[in-house]
Amino acid sequence: MLKYQIDTKENKAFMKQMAEDLLRFGKSFPSPFGGSYYLGDDGTPWVERPRETWITCRMIHVYSIGCLMGWQEYESLVDAGIKGLMGELHDDTHGGWFSGVTAEHDILPNKQCYTHAFVILAATSAVLAGRPDGNKLLEEALQLFDDRFWDDEEGLAYDMWDTEFTKLDSYRGLNANMHTVEAFLAVADAIGDEKYRIRAGRIIRRVIGWAKENHWRIPEHFTKEWVADLECNKERPADPFKPYGATPGHGIEWARLIVQWAMSMYEEDSLEAAAYIEAAEQLFVCATSDAWNADGAPGIVYTTDWDGNPVVRDRMHWTLAEAINTSAILYRVTEKEEYAKLYSEFMQYLDQKVLDHVNGSWFHQLDANNQLLDTVWPGKSDLYHAFQATLIPYNKVDTSIACCMKGKCSDTKNIDVIALGELLIDFTENGFSVSGNPILEANPGGAPCNVLAMLQNLGKRTAFIGKVGKDAFGQYLTETVRSIGIDTTNLVQDEEVPTTLAFVHTAADGDRSFSFYRNPGADMCLSKDEIDYGQIDTAKIFHFGTLSMTHEGVREATKEAVTRAKEQGLLISFDPNYRPLLWKDAETAKEMMRYGFSACDILKISDDEIMFVTGKNTVSEAMDVFFEEFKPKLACVTCGKKGSIAVYNDKRMPCEAILTSDTIETTGAGDTFMACILNYVLEHGLDNLSIYDIMEMQEFAAGAASLVTTRKGALKVMPKKEEVVDWLLPFKEAK
Repeated sequence: MLKYQIDTKENKAFMKQMAEDLLRFGKSFPSPFGGSYYLGDDGTPWVERPRETWITCRMIHVYSIGCLMGWQEYESLVDAGIKGLMGELHDDTHGGWFSGVTAEHDILPNKQCYTHAFVILAATSAVLAGRPDGNKLLEEALQLFDDRFWDDEEGLAYDMWDTEFTKLDSYRGLNANMHTVEAFLAVADAIGDEKYRIRAGRIIRRVIGWAKENHWRIPEHFTKEWVADLECNKERPADPFKPYGATPGHGIEWARLIVQWAMSMYEEDSLEAAAYIEAAEQLFVCATSDAWNADGAPGIVYTTDWDGNPVVRDRMHWTLAEAINTSAILYRVTEKEEYAKLYSEFMQYLDQKVLDHVNGSWFHQLDANNQLLDTVWPGKSDLYHAFQATLIPYNKVDTSIACCMKGKCSDTKNIDVIALGELLIDFTENGFSVSGNPILEANPGGAPCNVLAMLQNLGKRTAFIGKVGKDAFGQYLTETVRSIGIDTTNLVQDEEVPTTLAFVHTAADGDRSFSFYRNPGADMCLSKDEIDYGQIDTAKIFHFGTLSMTHEGVREATKEAVTRAKEQGLLISFDPNYRPLLWKDAETAKEMMRYGFSACDILKISDDEIMFVTGKNTVSEAMDVFFEEFKPKLACVTCGKKGSIAVYNDKRMPCEAILTSDTIETTGAGDTFMACILNYVLEHGLDNLSIYDIMEMQEFAAGAASLVTTRKGALKVMPKKEEVVDWLLPFKEAK
């Protein structure tokens, strides 16, 4: 079902609805004293149970994110939780935070690293949400952790002190260190103190070392000398915090945190990042192989022995939440379909077994037959794991989730250019076989994605709206576009209609003609109901052409998207990219081109196109007629080897082409030019441009277009800014 598949509109809607439902479910958590009540099966507080600090912190974290997502009504809940952390749960005498208080206000003994890591996480999220006491809470939590829990010599955290901070427990454990990594990464992301990211890395390296030595099953429990205690709690294997054996859920969770840390520390394609991602994959594959559907029924078993055999077969909701997160994250960074497949399986299991469709939230514990159980986790104590699982799959892999949501809140325009149109295979000529037959090379293509690919190379953030077939070509195109960095949230796969193919015939001078296999092609089958319009709202420029208006259904989708973009205040960019063979008649093509001319703020149009639409025989006459009727803020008329003419504030400013004898083909030259125009607008705005600005813009665009003609294909060979600058130097010196 599409509902379970990553990146589908249906899955996103499912996640969004769950997030909203979870926030409604848990809003009764604050006690009059601020500490969080433990929640029952229907969200009713169980007031007779202790009010524990770690639960309070988790709820502060969750509802801070809720505030960042726009629900201001949850601010009072965050403030109530902070009141508890600064009041009944705080040790005013010895410092730090109690584990909790009973219903009778008695103190729960000991000071736990696990608890204090969550205090840091809660405080960080509260700071991001702008809550009044967030900074004060974070400052104290960090200082206390540095003083009491961080062992700088080992590069790891201690586990527990007595209540008075006079005696350090001899136990050492990785559960507390795992949440310490999470907290440290959140601090580094939120306040920019990189010392905490470095500390997270020190912990991660130790954990990977232990896991590797133990066949990728992570030892959980250690002596004070950090010697693994593999027999710990063998007599109490279901302990909620210190279970015997390997905990596959922790292997899965560690994998996600390792990826997050590595992607935030190193360049995406670096050898350093690759090594950590490989370790994360090993952990995830081992954990899911051992625990997922391990005993004939769906679900992830709680623990295994050191050979991977199930010990405690109960299914805990948090392990599923982390499996959803990590499968999505690994899919993002590796693009391996096996992770997307597992994600779908986890989502289906969630919907069918773990999600409580009657009372809300997720069942926290099920037995081996997926029947409700309450021996370890009765009720539904908090929202932390379930809520994060609705968000992490669709946010940045290198950033803590609260920081991601803060970014979306403060910079709602987080996409520079979003484009709608065709994505297809351009078969270009590439020599002849020994038999004398022409060899055709399959190049990813399509004008809008060519524009986006160049913009990516200029450092901009882009997204694409379109449709490909669910075939080998469609998969190749999807993977290629993603590898370039273009957001493919709105790239749909058609189950029945194949990917569009174009055959490019190149003349001796490099000019091209096209033949299309598109009767129908997937790109022309995009419907208005398949578009996630919310993504358009997050962009600055909406770009489109006419190939998405050749047929009625996709035409309606295009117009709907343009309307949404205009309503949201986006600049509209248009390049007709007229291909006569794709239109049933010239008049329909002209009508759709006129629609684009009327809608756009930024226009690129070729000399042939402007003469075609006006019926004039010269570019000068055509421009006179055209710009009398249409008034884009900025227009560029491209004239091939004769250069270009920019029109801005009713002034015409011609620019020479950059000609080279190295030209192979001109595929993508116009799209490269268009991308450079949009890039200049993004960096300099569209108002108050000088003649010098316009000439600088055209010269760079002409240079980039010239350079791309020396390369075969377009989308995968777009130049970077430095390459264009270097390419232009000899031409400038020759002037």
